[in-house]
Amino acid sequence: MALPICGAQEVDVVVAVMDDERRARREQQCREARDELARRQPEPNVERSRDDGDERAQVRLTQRRREPTDTESTDGETAFGVLAEDGLPTATMDMEGKRLPVKLDSGARYSVAGTDWMMRGERVSRRAPVDVVEGIGGFVLKVVGVWTFDMRNAFG
Repeated sequence: MALPICGAQEVDVVVAVMDDERRARREQQCREARDELARRQPEPNVERSRDDGDERAQVRLTQRRREPTDTESTDGETAFGVLAEDGLPTATMDMEGKRLPVKLDSGARYSVAGTDWMMRGERVSRRAPVDVVEGIGGFVLKVVGVWTFDMRNAFG
């Protein structure tokens, strides 16, 4: 015969069930986002039309400027890398019992985070504003989706 659960034990059981449900929901969101990303990928050797009605922005983090030279490259541009130090202040936030560094950018509507953050937030059910983000050094990062996060700092 099972003993009745009461008081703090009952709360612990309910919290554990809610944590399991949240983890399962977030894992499902991650799978769905990766599946959608795979569907968005163009087929090999097929060029995607630029005029498909999609007006999302293209973001570039590399600076390009025209350099007059004796032997110009084919495009006449020289790429310069953007410094890795962005000058943004970093805050330490408590998320799910872990202290994580987060860059603060009051002017940004979106921040780019790695896929390890997908399990720490809730997926937003709207389309990402961009397909890819060009990173420092010119490499292209595919945008998986948009997530929201609940964080707490020292001030609440």
